[in-house]
Amino acid sequence: MSRTRHPNRLIVLAAVSGLFVLLFFGALFRSGVFVFRDAGHFYYPLFKLVADEWAAGRAPLWNPYENLGQPLAGNPTASVFYPGKLIFALPIGYAWAYKIYITGHVLLAAWGAYRFARHIKAGVAAAGICAISYAFSGNVLFQYCNVVFLVSAAWLPLAMLATDGMLVKKSLRWAVAFGAAMAMMVLGGDPQMAYNAGLLAILYALLLWFQKAPARSAGVRAATAEPTPPQNEEPPHAVRGLFARISTCCGLFIVAVVVALMLSAIQVLPSLELTRRSNRRAPALADRFFATLEPGAHSEHTYHFSVGPWRLAEYVWPNVSGRQFPVHHRWLGTVPAEGRVWTPSLYMGILPLLLAVSAMRWRRGEPRDRWLTWLVTLAVIAALGYYSLGWLMLEMRLETGLGGPFGGLYWLMTLLLPGYAAFRYPAKLLVVAALGLSALAGRGWDEAFDGSPARVRRLLLVFGGLSLIAAMAALGVRPFWDGWLAGVPPDMLFGPLDTAGAFRDLLFAFLQTAVLSGLFWWLLRQKQRASPAAWAPIAVLILVAVDLAVANRWMIACAPANQWEEPSKLAQAIKAHAVEETAALPPRVYRHSIWMPPAWEKRGSPGRLADAMRWDRDTLWPKYNLLGRISVIRVDGTMRLADYEEFLRTGSGGDALPPGVDALDAGRLAEWVIMPGNKSLPGGKRVETGDADASLWHNPDHLPRAWISRSSSPAESCSIVHFDPLRVEIEAELTAPGTVVLCEQYYPGWTLDVTTAGQTRRVPILPANSIMRGVPLPAGSHRLLFRYRPASFLWGAILSGLAWVALIVWGGVSWFARRRRAGGG
Repeated sequence: MSRTRHPNRLIVLAAVSGLFVLLFFGALFRSGVFVFRDAGHFYYPLFKLVADEWAAGRAPLWNPYENLGQPLAGNPTASVFYPGKLIFALPIGYAWAYKIYITGHVLLAAWGAYRFARHIKAGVAAAGICAISYAFSGNVLFQYCNVVFLVSAAWLPLAMLATDGMLVKKSLRWAVAFGAAMAMMVLGGDPQMAYNAGLLAILYALLLWFQKAPARSAGVRAATAEPTPPQNEEPPHAVRGLFARISTCCGLFIVAVVVALMLSAIQVLPSLELTRRSNRRAPALADRFFATLEPGAHSEHTYHFSVGPWRLAEYVWPNVSGRQFPVHHRWLGTVPAEGRVWTPSLYMGILPLLLAVSAMRWRRGEPRDRWLTWLVTLAVIAALGYYSLGWLMLEMRLETGLGGPFGGLYWLMTLLLPGYAAFRYPAKLLVVAALGLSALAGRGWDEAFDGSPARVRRLLLVFGGLSLIAAMAALGVRPFWDGWLAGVPPDMLFGPLDTAGAFRDLLFAFLQTAVLSGLFWWLLRQKQRASPAAWAPIAVLILVAVDLAVANRWMIACAPANQWEEPSKLAQAIKAHAVEETAALPPRVYRHSIWMPPAWEKRGSPGRLADAMRWDRDTLWPKYNLLGRISVIRVDGTMRLADYEEFLRTGSGGDALPPGVDALDAGRLAEWVIMPGNKSLPGGKRVETGDADASLWHNPDHLPRAWISRSSSPAESCSIVHFDPLRVEIEAELTAPGTVVLCEQYYPGWTLDVTTAGQTRRVPILPANSIMRGVPLPAGSHRLLFRYRPASFLWGAILSGLAWVALIVWGGVSWFARRRRAGGG
């Protein structure tokens, strides 16, 4: 490949860097912090809690601020042990560390995609197209809002690179690298993507094992060096050779899995312990088969964010569905079957998409090309999730008794793959599709610029023509547009649908694709001239970057960093009214489910995301409560212990209650209640906060934080004298044998040492009221010391520590051996 005809590495680097800066300008050069969805209210406070715990000299193992306490390290989204979290130990301020953590993984995704494309013999420019269209596609770029999924997307290209090396070169070194990449996904917070990477490796192995005569593309190096046997003639020892390949690949795959499990054991073991006791426990096989979706249960959440098939148009026309924020333009929400939106755009650039389509090979061609084609196909089908055979039957009003997901690929995966039912959100699989399409786009680039661009030019003419026709049709329906959408209900956050803005997005989507298709068609034509223009490939590369900057820049939403540093109004009011005996403890709050100021539904605003951040912070929407160390007794949307969820749903009679309490329900757990301004707490005392849309109530019937069960003697006492996430101390005075109850979550790993009359002994903790910690004690003065020392963490730390040391030593020895051989040669 001549550098006079193709962009070199510096031009590719400039295109990637320029696009990166354009997209993240507000975060990099202003005081902006990512504000939309989980980036603002979930990961920013959660990661700060983890960083603060390390800074306090404690391992971040337990979170006492949610659901009466629950494991922190065992929750994968906290990614407590991910090596990339070392950025938070640097003296650069938390907000900057958070931004670097996120944007750094976008760059890692681009670099990994570039290396993957180069590994499969793509040219420099083709690898640049792969990097740009993957890292800055809607499916990957928008994961800045779902940080752990961005981390796994960043490591996925390197995992696929290692997969190819492991299976094609039969290399132990690549098997270890594949295992390390999967371990980084698990440690980074997304074990599902590691699982998916293993499935993709199995798919590739199957294609390699059973290939007989793969087609050889001109000018492209063959994926394997095996000779092609004559037609209808089996080579000698074919069966023996097949079994040899199978055994070799199976052995390497097992090595990779073992390496991944060992390196990430410090995360895997606590997570398995939590999952077995959580609301994500695998449902019964019959429920999975018949797709029984109980509202609010994990079985229903499994299929949230399924991708409606009509949304695939977003691959061709950027923002054709209307921009979701900050002003409500998303007219596609009027489709009755439309579900929740995982990423508001699927766009990856029109030229990379058509290059990928031109390079797809389902039956013939290189095994790599067929692998990439099939992984794209299967990932897109699986991402449909709920929209499957069962959904079609429901839409046709067929009384079959089968649920919506029945018959879909994702449904089949949750049914047959061990443990897959514990995951959720089919739309996440579009990250896999994005990588496959981007890699195929690189293959298509080389075919177009080193071979004939005729196929791509035909596709550009077709889609450019369709886009022009669609633009004219849109102009034709403009007089009716506002009337058609007049009855669309407003969004509770972004307000009424801006029909004029929605139409502009629709029209601009068609025009952008039409204009770009024409430009790309003309630039590819330069290649067919007798003297090809040396600047044409450079112009194409830059134009692809500009296309994605124009299409996807709006999705990067920021708010001033000082908004996260300001204290919550309601948290200040709670702490100001705290009584002396509970002032040293985290205030315990029940926060009403999602609601917004009613005025927001009536009027949209360009600053609505910053307004929403302040609202959520002030009213302690989880996880903003973590910033003020406020305990919220009901936090949805993440893993929660199954016994506690059952308690919240049904309550419990209780077997170890304080005096005067005959029954126990969730309403007694919180001392403070936050509700909409028009609601009141029966028997509660309202605290004025000056906010008409939110009310704060003190609950006089709340339970104490620790008590002696059924005690009525004034001579008895029980009080918490020390509280931190890993250590709770209680002083108790009993005049008769009784049970001391700590109103914190009962969970394995908590130990108790009781000191009585100078003697300390280890005492077992028993479940009290099904969810709390109870300790039967004799009469006397006792000091109780609860400490969280989970065996799952200790064993995981030992296994992972040994594995990482072994990996570093093995890697160093291998590197020196290669250097010695290279020097000797």
